[in-house]
Formats: sequence, structure tokens, C-alpha cells
Amino acid sequence: MNTRRASGAQPRARAEKEHPMNVFSAFKGYEKSFCAWAAKEWQRLYGEVPAVTDFVDTAAKYLIPAAQTLVDLTCGTAAGEIVAVVGADIVKGITAVSGLVHDIGPSPHVAQSVSVLQNDLGGILAAGHITDVKSVALATRIVGELGALSNVLSQESPSKAPLATAA
Repeated sequence: MNTRRASGAQPRARAEKEHPMNVFSAFKGYEKSFCAWAAKEWQRLYGEVPAVTDFVDTAAKYLIPAAQTLVDLTCGTAAGEIVAVVGADIVKGITAVSGLVHDIGPSPHVAQSVSVLQNDLGGILAAGHITDVKSVALATRIVGELGALSNVLSQESPSKAPLATAA
């Protein structure tokens, strides 16, 4: 029996069959995100793919200060109050998502929570409430990072298993 795939890749290991999600495939469209970079660097540094809880914690360590910086950049502008509310929601939401992933593991429901945060900030951008170039760039970056995080959480099986890598 020929065990090679048409693409030439070797068959996946048993652990990958149990948890078929490939963390790097979750970043389709988000390859240049902090989240994708962090997952690759974790694997390079530790010789293993991060557990989803570690991954979410790393993303939170980036996203929370980024959201707080966005609020600081827009304070004093007309949109400052609106952005402050959404920024605070992102901080609380990412903290809650991290706790949920630790307690129950990733799931489409947890991913939906991240998507709501992404849509809220995306809505503020689309409405033109953020006009400063640096603030727009940071908000756009945060929206992308939330999208990457949402993709990972929605594709991962509901367990605390490590994120699978390509064979």
C-alpha cells in the first residue's frame, strides 16, 4: 500500500489524527500576524508546538497592551471615549477568553467571543471614529490578531491538547 499522499507529504502521526488541526493552517490570511509568528517561534525555541492555553496566553500578552495603547493614542480625540470603551471590552474579553480556554479548552463558542471583539473594533474603524494614522494602523493590527486568534480557537478540537503541526 502506498502511504505517500499526492502532495508527497508523509502520513500524519497518530496524535495528529486525534487532533487534526494544523496551527499554521489556522493563520490563512493572517500569516504576518503576531499570533502566527509567536506559534512558529514557540516551536523553534521549545522544540514543540504550544499547547492552546500557552498560545492564548501569549496572544493575550500582546493584545491587551496593544488595546490599551490604542486607547492612549485616541484619548483627547472625539473618538477617545468610544475607543476607550471598546478597548476596555477587548481587554476584559481577551482575559475572559484566556480563562475559558484554560478551564474548558478551545471551542467555537470561545472563538465567537473573540469574533465579537473583532467586529466591535472593526465597526469603529469602518465608521471612521479612529482617524489618526498610527491609531488606524494599530486598530487594524488588533483586528487582524483577533481574527487569527478566533481562527485558531474555532479550528482546535475541544481539548487542552497541543496544537498539531504539519508532518
